[in-house]
Amino acid sequence: MIALSLDSIFEVFGQNARMAMIARIGEGEERVRIRAYTRAVTNLGIAFGTVVAGFALAINTVFAYNQ
Repeated sequence: MIALSLDSIFEVFGQNARMAMIARIGEGEERVRIRAYTRAVTNLGIAFGTVVAGFALAINTVFAYNQ
């Protein structure tokens, strides 16, 4: 329960930090472009992690799960 609470708190801090960074480096329409780019990169990272986890499940060895 504590770990989940900390994860939620840090997720909010991370979102706020990202939005502050975007607000500082971009203006107007550029902010939209930067936000879309960071969202796309995040989605690619999630997709890549899912593929790696799928391979670990498919291999079904202790070594794969520990990596």
